[in-house]
Amino acid sequence: MIYTYSANALVYNSLTNKWSLKTGYDHTVDRVQLEVWDDDQYLDGDYGFGANEVGSDSNQTGTVRDMDGNLIATGRIYDEQFYEIAKPGGGVINIERIEINGQHVGYIVTEPLVEGTDYTQTATGDVKSALQSGGVDSRLAYSEVQAVPCFGPGVMIDTENGSLPVDWLATGDRLLTLDHGYQPILWIGRTRMRANDMAACTALRPVTVPADRFGPDGPIRDLVLSPEHRVLVASARIELATGNNQALAPCRFLFATSEQQADAGPFPDDFCYYHVLLARHEIIRAEGLWVESFFPGPMAMKALPPGSRRQIHRALGGADQTNAMPTARYVLNRRECVALGLDTPPDTKSVDLRRRA
Repeated sequence: MIYTYSANALVYNSLTNKWSLKTGYDHTVDRVQLEVWDDDQYLDGDYGFGANEVGSDSNQTGTVRDMDGNLIATGRIYDEQFYEIAKPGGGVINIERIEINGQHVGYIVTEPLVEGTDYTQTATGDVKSALQSGGVDSRLAYSEVQAVPCFGPGVMIDTENGSLPVDWLATGDRLLTLDHGYQPILWIGRTRMRANDMAACTALRPVTVPADRFGPDGPIRDLVLSPEHRVLVASARIELATGNNQALAPCRFLFATSEQQADAGPFPDDFCYYHVLLARHEIIRAEGLWVESFFPGPMAMKALPPGSRRQIHRALGGADQTNAMPTARYVLNRRECVALGLDTPPDTKSVDLRRRA
């Protein structure tokens, strides 16, 4: 479930070429509940012969409801148009116009807009896959809607000097990895969240993995992660379905709806997410649970400010190295997690979280 902007919540002024939240914007009214079912990781458009106002991906369906739960539309859903807007302090936000059967049902954004702020549009276009466009993929990855995968404050990370809070770590510190022993940190990023943004957008709120949520496999304390942070899972069912005996799954897919992020506030104004980059995408241990290090994929990089992207490129030896980095394990999508029973309690024995050092 994604809480995002309603069809009339955003305003584009063609004379100034700027976007903004509408006057009198009210987050309790001017949002919609969007749920999408898909068998891949991208929100496709309606480009191509016979796809106009229908959608080019027949497996991509969704429902849109208002904040009271009333159905607005349901059916094949698609991304009609994308718009890139410049953040005043640097960086880019993507706005995606979402439609069902030609009906405009809302906007998905990669970062909430700030009330009273005007954003200059820098690019727009049809949503196409790389195959449709001849090389440039303009589709939105579902992971881009969520925050950059990262740790909450105070999370204990295993290092060569013992378990230390992520807040204390610095470049050069060596972390325990599942595959390559102790590896040095190349870059640490910090993203400070505003209470108003977390109140307005559930995608920005941290997920707390309760202590012993996976039995003896941990975590040993409550573990605070961003919704997209991926956790290592392993089982015979995963190997049968994917050909891999281990995989990575976003933590937001590992819980029943009732167990996910709390909707109640108040949210702190000084909450900070931490991103930890190693030379490779690695499996590291946080609060006794194996999870991923920061993966500088294209969507995660777009969600970071330009200064952070430049630092990462320098740390890794250039953008080519960033683009070529593979994930440490196969990455499961939502449908795979549900089909494999990963959103049910661990006593089903379908999940086995490995704690091997």
